[in-house]
Amino acid sequence: MSSKELYFTETEKEILRHYLKGVETKRIADLVKCSIRTVYKALYKYRKALRSGYTKYDVMKAIGLLEEQVVDVTKQAQQTSSALYTVQSLPLSSPQTRVIPFLTLTPILQLPVAMPSAQEINELKKYISELVIAIKGLEETMKTFADSISDLNALLRELKPSLYRRHESHYISKVHGVDYRDVDESLPSYLRDNPWIEILSKRGID
Repeated sequence: MSSKELYFTETEKEILRHYLKGVETKRIADLVKCSIRTVYKALYKYRKALRSGYTKYDVMKAIGLLEEQVVDVTKQAQQTSSALYTVQSLPLSSPQTRVIPFLTLTPILQLPVAMPSAQEINELKKYISELVIAIKGLEETMKTFADSISDLNALLRELKPSLYRRHESHYISKVHGVDYRDVDESLPSYLRDNPWIEILSKRGID
């Protein structure tokens, strides 16, 4: 997420609150009493924020939509609690026993749910496609790496007898004060004076 704090004007906040509730752009312009261009400008700013790393939750928090929904749910919960308390004092045969909970619960069930736009869905599909390609590339790299490890193991198994002889020559040369590098020149140049070869040869002896 970007370290820069989200900022929207009051008009933009109102536009985005309607938009995230699923209201169409033309209808938003009528409700907010602004031009359609202003609506599109606010939506562009919203999508730019998402591309910058902000989440829809961050935007909803910045425009006050979360607090609005919490207040609505709290009010409905209070009304429901009051209605249920009233129902407890009513006889079971009373029609109000069934009607009151229905009337108080209906607004809660009708609370708007923020739906992603077509552009957001397309962007998500694009990101998923790019992620799949990256994962496939990683799989190929790991396979190549595993093959290289297998080839290296096979090479070390083939060189083990030579490594064993090199270790013996090294030991003898040290006893007689001779540089072991002058004793055995049978190994390829890229393996000479390689500390890993010496370590592996010692493991072979042990």
